[in-house]
Amino acid sequence: MRHAPAQSLWPQAGLGMLLLLLAFFGWLAARVAAPLAAAVPPCLLHRLTHIPCPTCGSTRALLALGRGEIATALALNPLLVLLGFGLILGAAVLVAATGAGRDLSRIWQSQDAGRWRRLGIAAIVLNWIYLLARTSIQ
Repeated sequence: MRHAPAQSLWPQAGLGMLLLLLAFFGWLAARVAAPLAAAVPPCLLHRLTHIPCPTCGSTRALLALGRGEIATALALNPLLVLLGFGLILGAAVLVAATGAGRDLSRIWQSQDAGRWRRLGIAAIVLNWIYLLARTSIQ
């Protein structure tokens, strides 16, 4: 829909702004949380089995992003970095589309839910394969 009523786009704009705020506070937390990183317990699965869980390295990757070390963060957990940049990009697109009067709600219709779910599962599996391969090399 090209020219939707402005009021109907408020939820879309609100979601975009919420995502931008979430990304900002995630970055801010990563900047100030470095001293607290030692208090984060290690991954129990990795500690007991030496096999990384699908989210292993996320805390260290988030802290690396907070320091601006994108390559290090990608090496630690690529999925977290891609989700973070996707969050920022998605938020910017929502805000820009709202400003242009475009309704993007059809993208998230239920018929697409299965496709998004499969994409999410594939991303988690590929990230886990990467983490397993990286751990076996070390």
